[in-house]
Amino acid sequence: RLASMGQLSAGIAHEINNYLAVLSGNLELIPMFLKKGNIEKIDSKLELMKSTVDRITRFADGLMDPNQGEAHFEKADINQVVENVVAFLKPQNHLDNTRIVTRLAHDMPLVEFDTAQIQQLMVNLIYNAAESLAAIDGEKQISISTSTCAVGDENGVRITVKDNGPGVPEDKRELLFD
Repeated sequence: RLASMGQLSAGIAHEINNYLAVLSGNLELIPMFLKKGNIEKIDSKLELMKSTVDRITRFADGLMDPNQGEAHFEKADINQVVENVVAFLKPQNHLDNTRIVTRLAHDMPLVEFDTAQIQQLMVNLIYNAAESLAAIDGEKQISISTSTCAVGDENGVRITVKDNGPGVPEDKRELLFD
C-alpha cells in the first residue's frame, strides 16, 4: 500500500512539475519581451500562464473529485497545436542543447479533440524526451510529426514524438501509461 501511495504521489508531483515548468518558462521569457518592448508577446505569455493556472486548478479539483473532469471537444487544427507547443517549449532552458524537428503533414483535416489535454500530453511527452536525452552525450534530437489515419470509418490524426535517447528499459515498460 505504501508503494502504491508513493507511485501515486510521484505521478501527481510529475504532473504538477510539468505545469510549473510551463509557468517558469514563461516567466523566463517575459523580461526578454519587456526589454524588446514586445507587449503582444507579453500579453500572449500572460494569457498562457493564466490558462496553465486554470489547468492546475482543474487538475487539483480532479484529484478531489475524479468524476468531475470533463473533456471539452472542439474541431481544431492539430498542426497548429503542435506548432504552439513547440514554439512555447523551444526557448526553455532545459531544451537548450536539444534540437526539435517537426514534420507536419499538409492538408490535415480538422478533428474534434480537447485542445488543453493534447497540449498537456505534448508537453509531457517532450519533457519526458528531454529527460531521456539528458543522459546521453552527442546530438540530442526530438522529432515530432503529424499524419492522417483511419479511426474506424472516420478520418483521424496521429502525432508521433520520438527522441534519440536510450529508450525505456525493458523492466520499466510495464509501467508505461500507469
